[in-house]
Amino acid sequence: MEYLFIDANNLMHYLSKKEKKVYNRADLVAIIDRIFIKKKFKINLYFDGFPNEVVTSSVSKIIYSNNKHADSVIRDALEKEKVTVITSDLQLQEIAKVNTSKVMSCEDFINKYLSLQKNFMGNDKDTNVLSVEEAKKLFGVE
Repeated sequence: MEYLFIDANNLMHYLSKKEKKVYNRADLVAIIDRIFIKKKFKINLYFDGFPNEVVTSSVSKIIYSNNKHADSVIRDALEKEKVTVITSDLQLQEIAKVNTSKVMSCEDFINKYLSLQKNFMGNDKDTNVLSVEEAKKLFGVE
């Protein structure tokens, strides 16, 4: 089983920036659930701050950093497990590498998982497979 630690605010920022729409935590969790519902992964989604709303996931564990930065919580968790960290935060990527974890940028995440998913945003009017170019544009990866 592959372990993924996702810097959720980082990924949510990419999505919101390119779509010029504000995505909240529940939106991101729904996207991750759609992508990984039939895959065998252990996924931790790390959000900055406190749980302001109840968000549940069928495929991932949701972790809030409370009064710390999510990067710090991820860093602490890396000391205990060897995982793949999904982030475009360069400092967090370096920390993961030092802890012998794998690193996957947002671009690589898009290429590996999102580009082959039908309707990953849950939009009923668009049932086409999301192209790599569309996914890169969506997440702000050039």
